[in-house]
Amino acid sequence: MLDFWGKYVKLIASAVLLVITISTYLLKKLLLMAKKIISAQEIVVKFHTPYQKINYYTAIGLLPVAAKVGNKRMYEEQVIKERLQKISELAREGYPLNLIRKKLVGM
Repeated sequence: MLDFWGKYVKLIASAVLLVITISTYLLKKLLLMAKKIISAQEIVVKFHTPYQKINYYTAIGLLPVAAKVGNKRMYEEQVIKERLQKISELAREGYPLNLIRKKLVGM
C-alpha cells in the first residue's frame, strides 16, 4: 500500500513541476509581448550595428538582456536604442568604453 502512495506522490510532484515549468515559459512569453522585445539579429538590421559589437557590449554590461528564449538573448528595443545612441555620443566625445560603462551602468 505504501508503494502505491509513494508512486502517487511522485506523480503529483511531477505534474506540479510540469505546471510550474509551463507557467514560467508562458509568463516569459507574455512579458516579451508586453514590451517591444528584439533579438540581436534584429538589432543588427534595425540599428546598423555589427553583431560582434552587440555581443561585446552585452558581455561588458553595456546592453542589458531583457530575457532569454532558449539560447537566444532578447533585448528591450527602447532601452537598446537609447543605450546605443548614448554610447555613440560618448564615444564621439572621446570617452573609452570602460568610462562609458561607468557613466551608463554606474559600475
